[in-house]
Amino acid sequence: MESGSEAERCVAAWRGACRNGDAGALAQMLGVDGAPGGDLGGLSQDETTEAFLAACRAGHVGLLRGLLGLDGERAVNVHVGNAAGPEAGFRSACEHGHIGVVRELLALTGHRAVDVHAGSERKPEYGFRTACEFGHVEVVRELLGLTGGREVDVHANDLYGSEAGFILACQNGHVDIVRKLLSLTGHREADVHAGLGGWPGTGFCHAHVNRQTSVLRELLGLTGHRAVPWQERLEAGEVAVQPAKDAVWAGTSTRRGRRAMVLLRASKRC
Repeated sequence: MESGSEAERCVAAWRGACRNGDAGALAQMLGVDGAPGGDLGGLSQDETTEAFLAACRAGHVGLLRGLLGLDGERAVNVHVGNAAGPEAGFRSACEHGHIGVVRELLALTGHRAVDVHAGSERKPEYGFRTACEFGHVEVVRELLGLTGGREVDVHANDLYGSEAGFILACQNGHVDIVRKLLSLTGHREADVHAGLGGWPGTGFCHAHVNRQTSVLRELLGLTGHRAVPWQERLEAGEVAVQPAKDAVWAGTSTRRGRRAMVLLRASKRC
């Protein structure tokens, strides 16, 4: 078999794996994780970049590292975009909760440093918002830990209004993320009363419409300027009755020092 023919077959197999999103096959061909590599000298930057996107979607850290190690004409374009905006690889990793890939990309520096704020014009901070939407708490924590010019805007909006990450977490019942966002203070304090444009769409409203009782319990326990307005409580109706009782009972019991009873009741409910 001629070397040129072998190279053509390797490149054809690579293109097919990219089309199918088969990160494992791509990793074998590239020779990462100890797998034998093929003759891939004929690959272009577009073809290695397509594999990069597949690695980000699949969460394949080994393949990602191998691709990031390519240089010259095959060097991956880590900033490649798609119809939803720039930094498609980073956004995809956040959306699918691949924390290993997210960390690898965040570690890139210089001209390869990813733009963590990337998104479309009307949907900034795509990575953060989608991580909140799909409940990827580890990704949310990682992004919230960024500082300086990379500090994510937790108040970022989408097409409908501000505080999109918080509202999406409430809507989908991701209570761990809701708690994390509620714990932020200062200029990052979540505006729990923010709504989506054109209709009353606060986090509480979305939670009660979707019957997310664990989130309702968290929100009904808020006090002071963050307390849920009585009108919203009334509109929630029966959905909010038991979460409201639980929130009040847990709050008063904890203040009296009966923490063991709170934990016991919670364990019985699970």
